Amino acid sequence: MGKTDQDWEHFAQTDPYYAVLTEKAYHRSNFDASARERFFETGRQHIDAVFDAVRRHLDAGFNPQWALDFGCGVGRLLVPLATACRFVTGIDVSVSMLREACANLEQRRLSNVALLKSGDSLPLLAGRFDFVHSYIVLQHIPVARGERIFASLVNAVREGGIGALHVTYLRVSSFLARLSYRARSAAPIVNGVANLRRGLPFGLPMMQMNEYNLNRLLQILHDQGCQRIHQILTLNRYPKTTIYGTMILFQKAGPTANLL
Repeated sequence: MGKTDQDWEHFAQTDPYYAVLTEKAYHRSNFDASARERFFETGRQHIDAVFDAVRRHLDAGFNPQWALDFGCGVGRLLVPLATACRFVTGIDVSVSMLREACANLEQRRLSNVALLKSGDSLPLLAGRFDFVHSYIVLQHIPVARGERIFASLVNAVREGGIGALHVTYLRVSSFLARLSYRARSAAPIVNGVANLRRGLPFGLPMMQMNEYNLNRLLQILHDQGCQRIHQILTLNRYPKTTIYGTMILFQKAGPTANLL
């Protein structure tokens, strides 16, 4: 459990923006003012698209006041959420990520955001939020742990509120890609050599990619009173691997939920 936490602190200390979006433009060696602007523009576009999908498929009057972003990283999605909502909570496992997020928020003079270090259970947040969001985060957490966090995030949504949680559920890889992944997972020296071949530091940890059982996640939603969902399918293609995912949008049943 602790290893992935340590890995993400390592990512945050060495190359935080590239760890959030693994594109060459966001690598520390390339990250200039123009790349920073594009980085945060992708966050605005994402939140705009999620809000639009919620209004079209779940709640036409969606206008969240209290929002939570789990795995907030450097604040890519906190910035647009803070401009759209009255108050936002950002949660991340890495103290260094939270420190960078704080600097980004201060630079934009956004004072309506609270930053918290995450844990597997979020009991104090139960039923507090109009909108709970997490994107390209749970895939990096081992499944058993991720399912507990998923349940806690669903529990954080108030009655009638909306959630938008992204997971990956299938990875299709060549035989050599699967073999390489297993070898890098099992032997740090193999991962180190693979890093050097990619021009990365030898000691950089391997970023986990995990697939979730959608039946189990749907059961969690059902058991917590989420009777309406909409899914947005995602697809990421790499040279030898294709990763299938879905953003699950859901509304918790309650006085303001439109169930028909």
